[in-house]
Order: sequence, then C-alpha cells, then structure tokens
Amino acid sequence: MNLTFVIGTRPEAIKLAPVIKEAQKLYHKIRIIDTQQQPNAVPDVLKYFNLKPTKSIPIPNNFDLLYRVGYYADQISDMTKYSDVIFVQGDTISTLAGALSGFFHKIPVAHVEAGMRSFDLNSPYPEEGTRRMISMISKFHFCPTDEEKEFLISENLSDDSVIKITGNTVIDALSYIIKNYNITIPANSKGVLMTLHRRESFDKLEPLINVANRLVKAGIPVTYIKHTNPAVVEAINKTLKPSENLTLLPPQNYPDFIKLMAESKLILTDSGGIQEEAPFLGKQYLVMRDITERWQAWKDDRIIGTDPDVIFERTEREYFYGATPEVSNVYGDGLSSTKILNIIRDYYIL
Repeated sequence: MNLTFVIGTRPEAIKLAPVIKEAQKLYHKIRIIDTQQQPNAVPDVLKYFNLKPTKSIPIPNNFDLLYRVGYYADQISDMTKYSDVIFVQGDTISTLAGALSGFFHKIPVAHVEAGMRSFDLNSPYPEEGTRRMISMISKFHFCPTDEEKEFLISENLSDDSVIKITGNTVIDALSYIIKNYNITIPANSKGVLMTLHRRESFDKLEPLINVANRLVKAGIPVTYIKHTNPAVVEAINKTLKPSENLTLLPPQNYPDFIKLMAESKLILTDSGGIQEEAPFLGKQYLVMRDITERWQAWKDDRIIGTDPDVIFERTEREYFYGATPEVSNVYGDGLSSTKILNIIRDYYIL
C-alpha cells in the first residue's frame, strides 16, 4: 500500500511519528508531507524518531486561514494522487487541507485523534470547526477514548465509516522518547512548569503570565516556557520579573520538554497535548481554559478557567496540599499506532 502522512505542526508530528514508524514495518511506500504550517517544526520533531519529511511545501506568503486551506490543499493534491490512504491528525489547517485533498481525489482519509468535540465553534477557534469538517469526509476515525466514538456515532457519518477506539498516539510518542532518551521521573519532583499560548487567552495575557510572579512570591519555583507567538513574547517581556526561583526558557525540543514535565511537581498550562501526557506521567496538572475537548480533564476537575486569582489560588493549593496522582493509561497504553495500522491492514485484506 501507498500511505501518505500530512503533517504541518509540532503536535501533529509528535502524534503521527509513532504511526509512521509502525507503518514502516508493514509498507515500503510511505510519504511524509510537511506543509510547514509551523516552519521547521516538523523536521525538528521527526528527527527524534529517526524520520524526516519526504516533501516540504513552500511556505505561503499569505497567512489568511481560508487562503492557506486552499493553498495547502492544492499543493498536497499534486503529491497524493497515487496514495491508497491519506493520514491526517487532529484539527489544524494542514489537517483539513489534507482531508480535502483525499476527499476530492476519492482517496480514503484516516483521521488520527478523531471525534474530539468542545461543542463550541468559537472555542477553540478554528479547531472545533475544522475537526467537524474533517470527520464528515474521513473514512477511518481513530478515537482516543469511548467519548469520541459516541460523539461520532451521534453525528450520523457515512454508512461506510470505520470508527474505532485506539487510544491517543501521543502516549506512543511519549513512551518512545522516555525509553530511547533515558528519561526518568524523580521520586520527589518539585516546581511548577508553566506554558501559555492559546488565542483564547490573548485578551488577558499579562494577568495570566503574572501568575508566575505570584507563585514565585509564594515560595513555589516556576519554570516558564516561552512561546514563539510575538504577542505572547511581548507580554512575557513586559510581565515576568527576574527571580532566582523563576526560570525562563525558550521553546524546548520534545525530549527536553518531556524531561521538564517529568521533573515538575505540577504543570500549569492551556495546552491540549499536556492534558494527555500529564496523566501518563503521573503529574498534577491544571488547565487555564474555560472549555476543553478532552473530557477526561473535566472528569478529573482539572479545568480551572482563565481568572488569574482563581488560577493562583488553585495552583498554590494543589502544589502544597494536592495528592500525587497515580500513573494513568486513560489516553492509551503506548500501542495505539499498532492498533491503527492493524485496523487499516485488516480492512484491506478483508
């Protein structure tokens, strides 16, 4: 079989890398298309899995979302005409473009991390809309948990849709890096690891970032990871105050970031992927968002909103008095990629 993987962002690369490695065991014709939605991000991640893109799409000079969907879809179409299956992951502009390319060439689309829903088209934007559109035109739907499968079933997809619960491939990636880069989880972790980057937070960036200063003043060491978005960088430079208990770091490569998570006692974030990684690492985590598409975080009472006072008070309380959670396989057991490729293989053999 001829398999194509469309990847444009760091999270997509992390979550598709283990699927590609598993596919290489079964098939010789593997194509990896880097849309460069986040320039340099894909090869920077793939190298830790001994992978590299087959093709890279030239970076567009127009950053309008609608233009980029059309541009990427057009470029991808020329590279995927002879594919048997096109793999896409998640909910980005690149993912939608890859799915559209498959749909219009009548090539089956395999959607990894399918079925996630916040049920609010404005949050996260545009991701909630893109993931719904992708579901409508995909053939294979690989769901992280049973919630996502139920959501897809309720949406009355095409009768020939294949909807399976496989777990999230991010756990495969996490397991691979921990094993191959000799990362250990200390018995007595300390400090808060903090990240912030989502568009929904841009109207209150400085008060949210200032939570780090308040935590340090309360005696809690904070490691803050910068994001590359210019608005976030400007807010960080205005807000964060130098302190011996505040460590400000540039964006980290994937193994180094996992090491930082492993060494932290609590992770304070608005990231989606960290909501999946933290339980597997047995880490306390709190999510600075009002809405999430990861329903386990609601069940675990990890969503704390975007009020800086609430965030500070909850983080301080959890850090000093919260129980250390047990390691959880709620998002997968590290074998999701194997399950996905077995489903594809069995479908076409049968």
